[in-house]
Amino acid sequence: MKRKPFIPIGVKLIGIVSLILVGSLGGMMLLATGNFGRTMERTLKDDTMNRAELLSKNVERDLRSVIAPGGLLAAEPESSRPTSRSPRPGNAKSRSASGLPFSRRRPWPST
Repeated sequence: MKRKPFIPIGVKLIGIVSLILVGSLGGMMLLATGNFGRTMERTLKDDTMNRAELLSKNVERDLRSVIAPGGLLAAEPESSRPTSRSPRPGNAKSRSASGLPFSRRRPWPST
């Protein structure tokens, strides 16, 4: 009859405790990695949205600063505006520089 090799109880206990520690630390590492990935994704989305909002506010402010002087021109009385050019001879419709007709003539800007 063959005898099993003798393994001391201390070695068995150390092996069991080591397996428990490696398993629990590995599980914690997987959980932390998943949680970190979700948190980073949420942070990046928030940062992107904040930057987009800031950019849109800047663009809106710039557009308003460009449009505001145009509103003053639109508020001028019709009699003070310069008259527009007449259409080309022989052509009943006004045409733009590209040759495409447009429905409304815009007065020439004052210089």
